[in-house]
Amino acid sequence: MANTYVKLGSITVGPEGTTSMQFTNIPQNFTDLVVKISARGMSYWLNDMRIRFNNSNTAGTEYDSRWIVNNYGSVASNNYLNTMGINLYYPVPGQSYIMSESTFGNFELYISNYSGNTYKTLSGDWTGENGNSSYWNYMYQGVIAGTWKNTAAITSINLDAAIAWPSFRTSVFSTATLYGISSS
Repeated sequence: MANTYVKLGSITVGPEGTTSMQFTNIPQNFTDLVVKISARGMSYWLNDMRIRFNNSNTAGTEYDSRWIVNNYGSVASNNYLNTMGINLYYPVPGQSYIMSESTFGNFELYISNYSGNTYKTLSGDWTGENGNSSYWNYMYQGVIAGTWKNTAAITSINLDAAIAWPSFRTSVFSTATLYGISSS
């Protein structure tokens, strides 16, 4: 069976930037969800992004994830257990004199069985780079798998700057689009 993608909403960040993009009132009539993101940070370096569901961020209990990241052949991985959200490691390029102004990180997240009464699973991949090979040339690719340890249906999704400093904001023209997936 072919999957059908239905666009449920899109967010484009304005000139002030933002610390969070949020999809709310997600309809419950699809099988899965996909979030596609093209983002740039307002901090000096590469930025992490955190995903949370239903505004849930109970400290140290609700989210587990594992990521693997490659930076020009140097591979790293990590487990995050019992965290306040699922962190994506360096998918969002920063804004500094060494990083190109037109470089955005791109990533896709797939959320399975979002309206079911079991724990929710997420998988995804991303790439982030600085676009400037004359200085430090960061180029990250990563994959992630995660679990939200809650049986509630997902009705909202937050995409947050993972570090709460004022300079860690998602920049102008960053976009996030949410799709509902149904089998046809």
